[in-house]
Amino acid sequence: MAEQNLSKQWSSEREFFDAKARTAPDFHLRKVAERYERAMGHALYPLEVAYQGLGDLRGKRLLDVGCGLGENSLLFAHWGAQVTGVDVSGESISVARRRALAFGLSDRASFVETPFELANLAEGGYDVIWCAAFLHHVLDRLADICGALRKLVAPRGFVLFSEPIRLSRTIKILRGFVPIRADGTSDERPLERHDIRVVAGTFDIEPLQLFGPVSRLQRLILTGSYEDASLARRSCSDSLYRMDRLLMKLPLMRPAAMVMVAKLQPR
Repeated sequence: MAEQNLSKQWSSEREFFDAKARTAPDFHLRKVAERYERAMGHALYPLEVAYQGLGDLRGKRLLDVGCGLGENSLLFAHWGAQVTGVDVSGESISVARRRALAFGLSDRASFVETPFELANLAEGGYDVIWCAAFLHHVLDRLADICGALRKLVAPRGFVLFSEPIRLSRTIKILRGFVPIRADGTSDERPLERHDIRVVAGTFDIEPLQLFGPVSRLQRLILTGSYEDASLARRSCSDSLYRMDRLLMKLPLMRPAAMVMVAKLQPR
């Protein structure tokens, strides 16, 4: 990708996420941590599945690529990891640093404002790389990004991958029937089969869970956070995810998946 176009993309994404960071809601670390800790062993939601897939983080060196407001990074630090968060958005990094200070986690969570490609990171320096909702922003250079991630993973380390996917052309039609406004940058799109093949050229992909169109309806039920929702809304949302999990076990339904959570092991 031409350097000029890449700089333009970084600038556009910085502007988009800076604006979102300026209106960021409060983050209640302990309440959120307790919610996910209770879910360990019977995870339903994408983040629950992803967190469960990380295992014991105590003493682990973890890189959070596209860390945003630092919410994942701070949970990982709270659970004992030494975390480095990287993001192109300066406003997001500022929020993450303020939160780390407020929660007494500045010694275990540091944040760097930079595009991932320009980050000065130690090769082989990370036991875990958290790569959630990042790859679908860099599909035009996916092979290079995967190569860079591979160099950063320590021996026996892994990348935890959580991304929107589109395995079938009909998924566009299904999305059209779900009245949920997309909130993203202009150049992003779900990973398609050919993108997943690119990832598989560098990593062995161990799928942890697929999530389909039924679970997407949860956004109509929970207008705010799960933690602050009523018991009735949480129960209804949980039921949708249970139904979705059953459907995703059927081979004919898997092409309708909209999100994949997977562990990537370097080849």
